[in-house]
Amino acid sequence: MHSRKLSILLLAATMSSAAHAQLKTHTVGKLGIKVKAHKKLSAVPLKLGNDALGAALQAKFIPTAERDFIIKNNTKFDWGLHVLLFERPKAATTGKTDRGEIADKDKSKEDLEAEARLAFIERYRAKNFLDYLNDRDPSRKNRVFVSKGKAVKAKGKRPAYRYYEYYDLGSMNDSRGSGREAFWYYHFAAAYRFDDREIALVFHWPVFKKPKPDKLKSTAKRMIESLKLLGSKTVAATVKGSKAKDRFANTPERRKTLDKALENIKNIKGWDYFTSPNYICFYSWDAKKPAKKSKSLTFARTITKQMENVRELYLKYYPPKQGLSKYYPVLRICHNQELFSSYGGTSRGVVGWFNPGSKELVIFNDTEGVYGGKKGVKSVAFHEGWHQYADSYFGDGVRLHRWFDEGTGDWFGSWNKVGGKWSYKPNMGRIRGVESIVLQVKQNQHVPLRDIISWNKARFYGPRAVYYYAQGYAMVDFFRRGRRLMKKQWNRAWDNILDNYRKSMLADGDQKKAIEVAFGKIDMDALEEAWKLYVTSVISKK
Repeated sequence: MHSRKLSILLLAATMSSAAHAQLKTHTVGKLGIKVKAHKKLSAVPLKLGNDALGAALQAKFIPTAERDFIIKNNTKFDWGLHVLLFERPKAATTGKTDRGEIADKDKSKEDLEAEARLAFIERYRAKNFLDYLNDRDPSRKNRVFVSKGKAVKAKGKRPAYRYYEYYDLGSMNDSRGSGREAFWYYHFAAAYRFDDREIALVFHWPVFKKPKPDKLKSTAKRMIESLKLLGSKTVAATVKGSKAKDRFANTPERRKTLDKALENIKNIKGWDYFTSPNYICFYSWDAKKPAKKSKSLTFARTITKQMENVRELYLKYYPPKQGLSKYYPVLRICHNQELFSSYGGTSRGVVGWFNPGSKELVIFNDTEGVYGGKKGVKSVAFHEGWHQYADSYFGDGVRLHRWFDEGTGDWFGSWNKVGGKWSYKPNMGRIRGVESIVLQVKQNQHVPLRDIISWNKARFYGPRAVYYYAQGYAMVDFFRRGRRLMKKQWNRAWDNILDNYRKSMLADGDQKKAIEVAFGKIDMDALEEAWKLYVTSVISKK
């Protein structure tokens, strides 16, 4: 039997037999409850910044090991238990004094921003679980209800709840890869109503061939019926602070930032943290194997030190300016790709990312060497670290052109520090992409430089993004090293292209103007011919 088909059958069998033994108790401290989830599911931190639209999700238990996912037709499906919260909005505490309301003109900028955020969140907040299911759930698609809010009485320590059973239609590639095939995400949910809030436990599982729950209903119901209130019992944090770990959170602002960030992991096993001069580092290990923590910590410290080092290059090529945004961001290092993908909701092939909203940078330990092992992780970290630095350097709201931003990230990712000295080695993975572009040039399928320099994100990202990334890298490398490597074939008019672009984007963040300032007086035909020569015969030279 095919191993992937077997994995589905084994998981289904596991779910449907010996249900009591298969469930493990977890504490959701911030909600003051305990729940039970299948032993193949692990608590995963929620993505930082997910509260932007008043998101209801408060905790999730999903697979974090490759063997525990469901794979069918080369498509990976997650499954698990989600905990959602719906509460009455709290009254704003800003803008009031003993004398009553403060006029808008007398409010501080922080007060106005806080009130605007509360109003924005309230606009998108689901009032209750049913409202969420009908209108606010971003995952719904052709939803069909089997049971919609059936009342279930309290039993023992388990409070009363309303029962929901429903499924959503999806599609995937068929087994031959020649068409599309339907599947369904089947859901079982229990919504517990209290005086000031409603808590919903939702179990989801993919089903194929027909929208039927098979033999999962009994186990699923045990999970969604497992809620117990902790009452006044204090929940001890799994992650605890110390002077050593908190060493660099040495200002009131940094302390406040750290305390807020730690809410994300403090009650989740398999996570810990430490601080460095420029990062709050979160790192993970397999919670079922405590002995793995020391190796994860060693790896995390190595990567964090390298990230601190590469800032020397960021500062060298993009020196600090007056008014540079100074925030204390999270560097999250997942112990494997499965946890990385589960946390960020990313597909295979994504190996790192930076979120401008939360300022978080996320990577994973490539222990299998699929993406270049430790060297590959370092290169990705340097690339994403550039995005993080550029966000601070150019300021919130400034959107750089993709060829410049992604190309510069790859360029910084090509550096390495050994014995206190930096050395540069061209990114061979990108060069192979550039070589493919050269073949396209001969077939008149090449994207001219005069076009790609103005492309927006929608045009740059897509099915052919790998080639555009390669081209962006080769352009930045050309502008950085071309004068030294091409010598007589170099035109001095190209010396300041990157710097002129930088200055213009710093001045007003106008993309169109920046391209005009950087390239307006450049002979683009001559530039392109020189660039093509560079990528075909020069770029691989040290």
